[in-house]
Amino acid sequence: MTYCNTYVALYWQLLIVLLSNVLFIAFPHYLAFLHYLLQVFTERVIVLSTYCESSRIVFRSMTRVSF
Repeated sequence: MTYCNTYVALYWQLLIVLLSNVLFIAFPHYLAFLHYLLQVFTERVIVLSTYCESSRIVFRSMTRVSF
């Protein structure tokens, strides 16, 4: 599994929803802080996957140019 995958962000979103529900049931007073940390990490994963995908598109368009 590579990090340059658009589905990585979707998997992380699903994991955060499930983990947030479990944390809310088990530790409701820690939910806000942990949810903030998970949200920041998810945003970084989304940015990374978007950057990798855009780099792939640029690389493909550059390799299609024939001289």
